[in-house]
Amino acid sequence: MIRFKWGLILFLVSILLSGCGENPAESVYHQLEAAVELEIPFEQQQAPLQKAELRENELFEQIIGLGMDEYEEIETLANEALESAQAREAMLQLEKESIEESFEQFQKVKKED
Repeated sequence: MIRFKWGLILFLVSILLSGCGENPAESVYHQLEAAVELEIPFEQQQAPLQKAELRENELFEQIIGLGMDEYEEIETLANEALESAQAREAMLQLEKESIEESFEQFQKVKKED
């Protein structure tokens, strides 16, 4: 009888302890949440990136509309367009890094399956 009680107690304790670990679904959820957090810089870059693209397009249209007798203005607009393109390149780099970090986090979830 004593063995049975100890066996039952041991069995119940092992069941309780096995329930203390993190649920696999919860683990995946937390990993995916971390991946979403890493994508925030990507999302934040969308509006400034779009604005820069529109500005560059406006500059291009202005340059096309000017004649060669307005060379100095063309040069000024071209320099502004180059600066805008460089700023946009930096934004794209941040966007790329954000996507890569999120992808790496997502791969961790995939490996746990």
